[in-house]
Order: sequence, then C-alpha cells, then structure tokens
Amino acid sequence: MKFKSYLHFIKVPVFLSMLTSLVFLLGSCEGPPKQLSIADKTEVDSMYRKTMKTLRPEMDSLCVVKKDSLIAYMVDSLLDANIREINRQLERIKNLQEK
Repeated sequence: MKFKSYLHFIKVPVFLSMLTSLVFLLGSCEGPPKQLSIADKTEVDSMYRKTMKTLRPEMDSLCVVKKDSLIAYMVDSLLDANIREINRQLERIKNLQEK
C-alpha cells in the first residue's frame, strides 16, 4: 500500500511538469513570419544606417586598439600550424625510413 502511494507521489509532479511543458510549447508556436511592407523595409533600413553611422567610429577605434594583439595572435597561430605541419611531415618521413 505504501508503494502505491509513493508511485502516486512521483506520478503527479511528473504529470504536472509534462502538462506545463505542453502548455508552454503550444503557446510558443506562431504562424509564418509577417511580410514587411516597402515602407517598413525603408524605415528599418534607415534605422540601421543611422545606428551604424553612430557606432562605426567606436567599432573602428576598437579595431585600432586590438590590432596589435590580434596580429600577434594570428602570427602565433600560423607559426603553430606550420610547426605542426613540419612535425607531421617529419613523422611521415621517419615512418617511411623505418619500413
């Protein structure tokens, strides 16, 4: 008898969580995206251009600040890749000589 009540105790929260999940999933479904009119597209485009005009100097300054560290990182990456390739080739030659 205790075992049945324990199963009921487990089943109720599981059922409730599944029901809640189902409600959220069904509520989150939407139809196809709405098409924008020409006027809406023009408005969005002008807003984007205005935002980019104000952000571009800041983004450019960040690039200038990070330029040295990015170049050093890229050079290190290329050197590491070249060293790995050289080691792979040396290993291949070593294996060919052993045969």
